[in-house]
Amino acid sequence: MENDRGGRSLSLSFRLESTTGGSRIPRLAEFARIKTNSSGLKSPKAGWSIRLSHSKVVFSIGQNTFKEKLGSDFLKVANINPALLKDKDLEIFKEATNTAMFRGGAASADAITFGAEKIEKKLVDEFGKVKGKKVLAYNAESDLTDYLQLYTDLSK
Repeated sequence: MENDRGGRSLSLSFRLESTTGGSRIPRLAEFARIKTNSSGLKSPKAGWSIRLSHSKVVFSIGQNTFKEKLGSDFLKVANINPALLKDKDLEIFKEATNTAMFRGGAASADAITFGAEKIEKKLVDEFGKVKGKKVLAYNAESDLTDYLQLYTDLSK
């Protein structure tokens, strides 16, 4: 979203916190604002922090939407913080294809959902059953019950 200084901001606002009853519920947490400019992300505003330690990532694998590669310099551009990200962290993205983007996102997620009926077979084979991750298969007839159960399971 545009801010009043002509830059763009991203606000992260949820994390899971324990309550006195022992249950875990999503609660509004402090905002982390990250300004961007033409060269990419800048650091968070002084005094603000990004706290993802209590977060869970749910990644949806869908149908490929582009066939071309993202360019030979993609890994260099994608490494927005060389002090934290090493080449080996981005290795999964090296093909710079739509499939590589899905693989990278799914590999880093706590849970994976399949969001389309027609998904590349090698992605289904690789991520259909992953030890240690919750996986939700595509179901055109499903209501939100499966997703609510997934989020409940992740919050435990």
